[in-house]
Amino acid sequence: MQFSSEPDIAFDQRSIVKATVEIKDGVDPAGALERYGAAKKSFEHAVARSPQCRNFYIGGVLTKELQRRIAADRLVEKTYSLIDLLKDENVRSNFFRELFHHTLRVT
Repeated sequence: MQFSSEPDIAFDQRSIVKATVEIKDGVDPAGALERYGAAKKSFEHAVARSPQCRNFYIGGVLTKELQRRIAADRLVEKTYSLIDLLKDENVRSNFFRELFHHTLRVT
């Protein structure tokens, strides 16, 4: 597990990027697409390095247009609302299960 500026969190196993997590905490809907654009560049780089890499996007705001674009480009394995992750234990459990059990297979 590595923390950095791009991607925010990366999980490498034997020099292969297995998963990345990008966290964009801005809650202004007007900037949602711009924030995703920055994350998308990081996701594209990770997939170019390791085609089997799974990417997770955590956003402070998830507009309908943002959700449509994420679905269309298929770079993101799962999308989570930062607010829901902080407030809802079930959402947190789902995120950790997806990341650590289904993707990384460490639990």
